[in-house]
Amino acid sequence: MTPHNKRAARLRQQALDRAIEILKVNPRFAAAQVRAYDRGAELAKNLSPQQPGYFIPARMDFVLKILNIQAEAYLSLVDDMKSQEAFMTLLEEFGHTAFANFTGFPLEAVVSIRGNELEIIQQKVSHWVNEGYKRLIPCSPEAIEQPALRRGHRAEVRAWMAARGIKTVAQAAKDLAVSETTLKNIMSDKGKVRYGRDTLEQILEKIRPIR
Repeated sequence: MTPHNKRAARLRQQALDRAIEILKVNPRFAAAQVRAYDRGAELAKNLSPQQPGYFIPARMDFVLKILNIQAEAYLSLVDDMKSQEAFMTLLEEFGHTAFANFTGFPLEAVVSIRGNELEIIQQKVSHWVNEGYKRLIPCSPEAIEQPALRRGHRAEVRAWMAARGIKTVAQAAKDLAVSETTLKNIMSDKGKVRYGRDTLEQILEKIRPIR
């Protein structure tokens, strides 16, 4: 390895160490570690006889599956731009490792490669970088489901009260077997709904005229 390659490898390791320190702050880090290890070990146990050989399609399929397992596990740690940048550093390392596992040589030691294997690995890394950014996109106002406009039932309750000569909401609530607060909330078209659907249906059934 040339001095230049040694320096590049040292800087890459330092960047990786910093990225891991950032992600370790996340309480889900341990779970991500375990998930990546367990799924990778399970995949390794099911290796076909062809997969250990270098430079064959079956091995490329294997290294991409490992990359996907690692990326998917650590993707859950992306909560902000700082963690996204740390995730991208991990992805770069996963890509280097995938290439080395496919060829048997570190990326910096390979002068050229006949096929498009490096491009395939880079595309997979780019895919997961994009998945990380997706986690940081806030919902647009258009994407947020707007709650339905609340409808109060004041007119219906008042009409029922007038028909029965009931003067106060307190008396109406007593006759309808609900609390005064609940009945006032049903009559209002403002504020939070503080009654259940079943309660509303029971009240409306009592106050609406029979047709």
